[in-house]
Amino acid sequence: MESSVPSEDRQRAAPSDNPRVAYRHQMLGLCTAGSSFYLAGRIVIPPLAVPIKDGFGIGNAEFGLALSILWAAYALMQFPGGVTSDATGHKAVLVGSMLISGVGFALLATGGTYEAFLVAALVTGVGGGLFMIVQFRFLSVLYGDNKGRAFGLSGGITGIAGVVAPIAATSIVGVASWRHPFAAMVVIVIAVALVLHVRVRERYVFERPALSAAVSRSIDQISSAKILLLMAITAIFSVAVQAVTTFIPLFMYEVKGLSLSMSGTMLSVYFLVAVVARPISGTLSDVVGRRTVAGSALVFSGVLLAYVVLVAKPFYALLVSFALFSWAIVSFSPAMDAYYMDLFADDSMGGAFGLARTFILFVGSTGPYLIGVGAETSGFANSFAIISGCLVLAGAMLLATTRAF
Repeated sequence: MESSVPSEDRQRAAPSDNPRVAYRHQMLGLCTAGSSFYLAGRIVIPPLAVPIKDGFGIGNAEFGLALSILWAAYALMQFPGGVTSDATGHKAVLVGSMLISGVGFALLATGGTYEAFLVAALVTGVGGGLFMIVQFRFLSVLYGDNKGRAFGLSGGITGIAGVVAPIAATSIVGVASWRHPFAAMVVIVIAVALVLHVRVRERYVFERPALSAAVSRSIDQISSAKILLLMAITAIFSVAVQAVTTFIPLFMYEVKGLSLSMSGTMLSVYFLVAVVARPISGTLSDVVGRRTVAGSALVFSGVLLAYVVLVAKPFYALLVSFALFSWAIVSFSPAMDAYYMDLFADDSMGGAFGLARTFILFVGSTGPYLIGVGAETSGFANSFAIISGCLVLAGAMLLATTRAF
């Protein structure tokens, strides 16, 4: 594979080397733009749960199934995306994944049946899964030891999309079709693909990855007790995140009695907090330790989620406690993602991290369906309470084993 990305960038560009530093920052901006617009298109689905359910005549379980399919596809693309980027470089996967996401959004904008909605969710998940894993690898190569800060900045800025998109989506209900936001996203993600095509300094190299060797190397890297424990803990986090971001708007609407627009705004609060929390978490993990930051985030998020679900009643208490929960849980990813990248070898980083994320996110993809079923059998409160307990347990395990590994 040939790439015009300078080899020195695979470690850390010298601060005085302005062209290389400028290129790193430009790539950080482009990767962040891609993840932001993908998130915007995906995150409007939960706030639009009511009109989508009404339009297709489905219940919570069927709606949760669609989101689980999206996340399962997202998960299953992690390893293929990582292995492909190890073999061919980043450019082809970054550009191709944005185009696939555009197809998914187009299907969401036009599909007229529930079955078509499921297919659209599947394609959208494929595009996002390919993009996100390669983005992590690309930024890790460019930023070296400062990857935690880069991941935090990217995640924080991406959170702006999560702030704006739910508010914009719910504001158009009653004025225009719920499909219109997805039509807009088709144009935007194709534009991002074109800019990536022009600006990423790599040649297109189309090689078939050596899958058997890649699988063997990746399995070797993730098969230690240390990595398996980390994967189990991160899978619990993934279930919680998918469950919360899918059903918190509906929970706020049906259980807490908020209006449809205010329920969508609560999801925006989650991403607004992430704009500030993720860069702080990533930078802090570079300084005080990745496991300490990640473990503390899980413990606090579990306690705060229990309070949101079981205790918080006045609106101000609900808002403040949910904002604090959001701060805690979004602080986990920048620290833990950087920790995984610290552990994996450079030549198989994409495949190893991709295989780990495939397991993590595939388990996480069950979250929306499980909460949807749980909401219809025992109620939202009981389902979320179980998740809060699992978060506390996972965080305690991570903190307790910090010295053991």
